[in-house]
Amino acid sequence: MRLIFTCLVLGLVSPGLLSQSLADLSSTCKTVAPHLESRVDRIYTEASTSKTFDNRQLKHLFDLVHSRFLHHYVPLSDFNDLEQKQFDCLTATALFSHLLQRLQVDHQVIETSYHIFIITRTSEGRVLLETTDRWSGFVTDQGLIEEKIAAYRSYRPTSRELSNMIDYRYNTELFQVVPPEKISGLLLYNQAVKAFNNHQWNECRMLLARARQIYPTPRIDEMFALLHAVALR
Repeated sequence: MRLIFTCLVLGLVSPGLLSQSLADLSSTCKTVAPHLESRVDRIYTEASTSKTFDNRQLKHLFDLVHSRFLHHYVPLSDFNDLEQKQFDCLTATALFSHLLQRLQVDHQVIETSYHIFIITRTSEGRVLLETTDRWSGFVTDQGLIEEKIAAYRSYRPTSRELSNMIDYRYNTELFQVVPPEKISGLLLYNQAVKAFNNHQWNECRMLLARARQIYPTPRIDEMFALLHAVALR
């Protein structure tokens, strides 16, 4: 039995909130990538040259992050894999959220059962950031934004996708705001899924316990129940 967590996120972040530190995000990993923080700092310096943030500047940030960090999509990556330019939807979203907080740009992060995306607001209005899509993931058309949100909300894997990805489908249906300080809980949850897939039951249990302390969600409760059922076999 294997699980894959594909993710979606949307929640309002006030410019007055302090950014969750990279140290907090990297603490979800067993080791801390030594140069990750300095590389992210350089992007922040390049993107923070103006007091206002319009679509052009946000697109520059979007392209900059993709060119520096997001080259190879690897499911269930951990945050430090960004240093090797490997990412998944959750680590990419965590990185963008961190930078947007530091730049004091309002943004939203919404979790659904199967995906993660960001809605942000510039001086020109709302922008949707699909962090896994470098070429068409920067969406400014308001009608298209609504269409994409509706699609994310209603998405269910097809039978073919399920047969290729997982043996177990979650019963929990999610579409909820994730506060930025809780994203590390989702990162830990993803690593728990990875441990589960590798049959590392104790590691999975410990990661789930840490994730629940930061961000208790029905997803974690359901996986605890699944882990218990597997252990009783």
